[in-house]
Amino acid sequence: MVSYSTNNCLSTPWMDDVFGGLIGPARRGSSWTPAVEVRENESGYVVTAEVSGLAPDAIDVTFENGLLTLKGEKTRPEAGEGEQVRHAERRYGAFARRFKFPVAVDAENVSATFEDGLLVVQLSKVAAAQPRRIEVKTT
Repeated sequence: MVSYSTNNCLSTPWMDDVFGGLIGPARRGSSWTPAVEVRENESGYVVTAEVSGLAPDAIDVTFENGLLTLKGEKTRPEAGEGEQVRHAERRYGAFARRFKFPVAVDAENVSATFEDGLLVVQLSKVAAAQPRRIEVKTT
């Protein structure tokens, strides 16, 4: 068995992006990152993260200085007495995802909901950043 070192030159952020984390701990199931989708509409953004297996109180959502941060940790359940894990594909560990938006977000109008393993964060654009039609008047 080959041990994994965090100093492994083959495991870099660039390599993880190119090869999807096939090298290092993600391949062995020791860490995970929830899949996220960011959508934009006229009034704001909707960020949806797949966080099945987590309780809503295990997720920390913050918005500070224009940066949305999602943090949490998925812990491995204890094996029962006399049980041994023979095969495991589920991933566990701490995660932190950060998102910066190209248009100013109203920090007072950020909300988050959790249902069926999905975390949905709604962010409203500031009024000045929303497009509006300007009427052209004749004189």
